[in-house]
Amino acid sequence: MLEAVADKLCPGGRALDVGCGSGYVTACMALMVGPEGRVIGIDHVEDLKWFAIKNIRKDHPQLLSDGTVKIEIGRASCRERV
Repeated sequence: MLEAVADKLCPGGRALDVGCGSGYVTACMALMVGPEGRVIGIDHVEDLKWFAIKNIRKDHPQLLSDGTVKIEIGRASCRERV
């Protein structure tokens, strides 16, 4: 997947990782866009948000501390339930 978007993840770029899960791809994207770029990882499962943060802190804590990566919870709201 990263190879497919490598030309889009230039230094200083911006990316959104929907369904960030463990945070692995989010961290890889952040390393590709560098400290001037921004990557937001979003997941709808709160436990996965904290799992991603824990994993990123373990190997690349600067990505979180310098604001290159932000992990968020995303919840869809529906007016009608199917």
